Amino acid sequence: MKVSIIGAGRVGSAAAFSMLHQLNLDELVLIDIIEDLAEGEALDIKQASYALGNPVVTYGGNDYTHVSGSDVSVIIAGKPRTADMDRMQLIEINTKIVSGIAKNIVEHNPDGIIVVVTNPMDVMTYVAWKASGLPRHRVFGMGGLLDTARLHSIGYEGVVIGEHGRTKVPLVDNPVTVAEEVSKVNDKVIALKKGTVYAPAACVAHQVKAVLDDTKEILPCSCILDGEYGVKDVAIGVPARIGRNGVEQIIEEEMTEQHKKMFDASVEKVRRGVEKALSVM
Repeated sequence: MKVSIIGAGRVGSAAAFSMLHQLNLDELVLIDIIEDLAEGEALDIKQASYALGNPVVTYGGNDYTHVSGSDVSVIIAGKPRTADMDRMQLIEINTKIVSGIAKNIVEHNPDGIIVVVTNPMDVMTYVAWKASGLPRHRVFGMGGLLDTARLHSIGYEGVVIGEHGRTKVPLVDNPVTVAEEVSKVNDKVIALKKGTVYAPAACVAHQVKAVLDDTKEILPCSCILDGEYGVKDVAIGVPARIGRNGVEQIIEEEMTEQHKKMFDASVEKVRRGVEKALSVM
């Protein structure tokens, strides 16, 4: 099994390390515009794999030919947000980055799955899908699982759908208040250490494992909708069954009127982001 990670910064390298613990990989590739960074991280990961007793062939650099044969390619590259920034403020710069990466991936690896982490994650999932030309089930985004993990970390059960951002929709009682709590716990991490690293890394490793091991788990992730939830032509967070073919089934959750109202607002925000992204592509 082979995974390629595009973006060897803090989250990308942490995702690679997390995959050593969750996956039984044969090969792991790190691609970055900063060639030395990708090469150094790959060497470090290789040594870690031997320390863990599960040696993995690694490659690091800026040559996209090495993504060939990847079962999954993960797009993490892009400008990160700061604590005072809405993810949507990153659309213009990250659309150019993600669309270029997606085209490079399919040029050398037309048969794999793409998982998107770059923010604004829902919009960038749509951008990667459009730029790649892949069927919708083979491109999905990470954010819903991360928001759900954050929800559980502050003592709630349930799942988070909608935008990976301020208009997220926790399917719990008092969703508006709980959504603010989830956002605050994320903002605190960014304020304290200038970015979230381990939680998104662990979540993307979990999603990649679901693909490679064909687990058929139901995981919240950003999916391209085509009529589900009454929505078309947008990527938004929903529960989905993930397996070897990527998104194998989208699960439509029951929602209260309040949840539905919040979800519709979330979709419209992402749709506006998509329109802006398409004007840049």
